[in-house]
Amino acid sequence: MVTTRLGLVLLGHFLGLFVKTNGFGIWPTYKEVKNPTTDDLESFQAALAKMGKIVPTVQNDTQLIYLYKRGGIFQTSYKAYFRAGEKSLCYLKWRQWPRYMVLSEQSCDMDTSMEDEDYKDENV
Repeated sequence: MVTTRLGLVLLGHFLGLFVKTNGFGIWPTYKEVKNPTTDDLESFQAALAKMGKIVPTVQNDTQLIYLYKRGGIFQTSYKAYFRAGEKSLCYLKWRQWPRYMVLSEQSCDMDTSMEDEDYKDENV
């Protein structure tokens, strides 16, 4: 009975390693980067260039809003929210290894809260 209880306690502690709450766990959670380093900004620009091959309008005028980073042993993962131009709010997620990068997710949505006067219907 004691060994069963001890086994359950140890199993609970082992499974607790996989929980991502309060910064504990095997896989660290994303943390906001308040002051991005030069390496962080270069990684963002490289990911942006890679995204620009898919969505060409993204590369023009960009403004970084939020940057999140998750460090690991072999890779670093990033999430970025940024404005592309005046009306597009974009999201980009990528992973980076030494000398290798892969985009995980990307999206750009038109911000409907900022309507352009040219697109309004004059008959309404």
